[in-house]
Order: sequence, then C-alpha cells, then structure tokens
Amino acid sequence: MNITTIIHAFRDAVHDDATLSAWCVTNYGSAHNVHVGVDVRNPPSIDRPLVHLFPVSRTDGQSGEACVIGVSCGIPDDDLLTTSRARVIELEGIGKLDEFRVSVKAIIEAVSTGTGTWMGDIETKYETVEFFPYFMAAMDVPVFYRARRIRNKF
Repeated sequence: MNITTIIHAFRDAVHDDATLSAWCVTNYGSAHNVHVGVDVRNPPSIDRPLVHLFPVSRTDGQSGEACVIGVSCGIPDDDLLTTSRARVIELEGIGKLDEFRVSVKAIIEAVSTGTGTWMGDIETKYETVEFFPYFMAAMDVPVFYRARRIRNKF
C-alpha cells in the first residue's frame, strides 16, 4: 500500500458520506468540497465547507511502513452564538468546526479499519483567527501498515 492509495481511500469516503453532506447542507447551504493537494496560485473557494488531504511524510524501516496524512477541515462562519450570559460573545463557527472535524475524523478512522491499516494518535491544530471568517482545523493522521516483526538476536 502506498500513501496515494490511502489518501484516495480517505478522499472517496469523505466525499461520499451522506451524513457529512447533509450536515454541510443544513448548516451552510451546500455540500462540502474535497481536495487532494491545493494550487496556491488558484486556491479553492472558501464559500463552503472544505476537506483538504495531502501527504506529510512517510517512514520505511525495519519495523514496517507508516505515513502521515494531513487532513484540513475548513468552514466559513461569522455568526455569533447567542448566550444567556451578559458580556459573553462567542463565534458559533468554532463549535461547528469541531463538529465537522470530528465527523471527518470518524470517516477516515472507519476507512483505516476497512483497509487493514491502523492509526496512531491524531494531533489537531486549530486556526480560528488568521483567516476569519474561515475557520480551519488541521489534523496530522499517522497511518501504520505492513508491520514487520523484528527478531531478537540475543
């Protein structure tokens, strides 16, 4: 198995997930886009939810093979959340971003299980300020496959 095969499996599952599409339509009026790689000279539109998949790294060695796949989730949302507390101002998009990210993560975890690979701990970094009103969460997804057994020489 190679990193491109894994990315394509993630791509297809995220694209085809009816529950994720329905959530996007309910909250943002259209289904999400899925990109593998991004042309920075012609960046994707940020008028709808987006999932971006890309290779980060690959490891080959005596213990087996692994890769890290980047999965970025983004949503456009400048709505304020109404709270019952005076002087509390909260951007609704921060909570919705995490809902979107958790859904995407669950989809790729299911793909990993179905392909005979397994995932390590996923680190997520959030960007809720720099691109406002577009919120982003970037996950580094470690995927392990083809483990090798190391014989003890002692």
